[in-house]
Amino acid sequence: MGDRRVHRSWIVGPLIVGFLTWAQAQQAAPEVVGVVLTAFVVTEVVLDDGSVTEAFAEAEAVFPGQVIEYRLIATNRSGAVLPAGRLTLVGPVPGQTRYLGGSATATGADVRLEASVDGETFDEPPLFVVETDAEGREVEVEADPGDYRALRWVVLRALQPDEEIVLRYRVVVE
Repeated sequence: MGDRRVHRSWIVGPLIVGFLTWAQAQQAAPEVVGVVLTAFVVTEVVLDDGSVTEAFAEAEAVFPGQVIEYRLIATNRSGAVLPAGRLTLVGPVPGQTRYLGGSATATGADVRLEASVDGETFDEPPLFVVETDAEGREVEVEADPGDYRALRWVVLRALQPDEEIVLRYRVVVE
């Protein structure tokens, strides 16, 4: 069963790289935004009364079929108001996982969610891709959210000093 094990560095590593890329673009303003990323395995728990709730455990290792929730906490550390539209955060969907459509949320901020099927170009969902039909013609079809390779949040309001926002999204391990 060891070959089915996926270590946390595989799941978390690509997401951190995405944020480092964003941070490198902000070199003129070091430590403007602090970002903490945590990956959680999501499980359903049946309570004594028969109701079902979710439990979260920090992801040490994951297995096919498990749901992972990424939580990003971004904090304005600049000491000044960060203007609206100035903060953009990108969360890749790692290989061997599929984004669970509709699971991206933001707490503490007004955001515009964008997605990408190639990890480079972004637009608001739903996304469309060009495919070749049975007759060899190129046609535009709606992309399955499971094929998204990255998500991007554009913060649409100003962030006060030390204010934080929490971004979440889920993937399922294939």
